[in-house]
Amino acid sequence: MRRERTRSIAAVERDREKLLSATEEIRLERTNQLERVKRGVEKQAAQLESLKQQSETLLTSSGSSGDVTRLANRLHRRVEELTMYDATGYVDSSLPSLDARFTSSPLLGVENLIGTISKKGL
Repeated sequence: MRRERTRSIAAVERDREKLLSATEEIRLERTNQLERVKRGVEKQAAQLESLKQQSETLLTSSGSSGDVTRLANRLHRRVEELTMYDATGYVDSSLPSLDARFTSSPLLGVENLIGTISKKGL
């Protein structure tokens, strides 16, 4: 009886560790996805800051009319490029949905006494 109890406790602990490991794997995968999206959004913010600086340069420019026209044309092209970028759409499309589920075991005649974790979307 004591030996059976010890085996059961060991099996539950082993299964618990498996579940924690699976959960950590899902968390790390999602964290990596979030980091990639964060870098993309930060890049967009840097491009917007660059556009702001270019527009300020244009406003304070005292060069020839040709210089101002070239700068304005370059600025206009940058605005067109940046308006094609949809930050919200980028985040939505870059982060697939996540559906992590825990299913408890029926306890009798199963390999895992606690349950399983399954994921969809990552």
